[in-house]
Amino acid sequence: MKKKIRIKVSNASSLMKLMEALGEISANMDAEGSGCAVNIYIYGDEEEIKSTIRKIREIARRL
Repeated sequence: MKKKIRIKVSNASSLMKLMEALGEISANMDAEGSGCAVNIYIYGDEEEIKSTIRKIREIARRL
């Protein structure tokens, strides 16, 4: 399975912090940042994807 999510951030500094934090999550995913948003493609079964999305959203809330 593959799922795409888009996370918007307030500025370039937050974008860099989010990209660094994504590198610390152990999940099969790709991320591409542009402007003030990050497109994240998550691969795996349904439960892995849901768990990864929760982690990503928690990180984004802290920025």
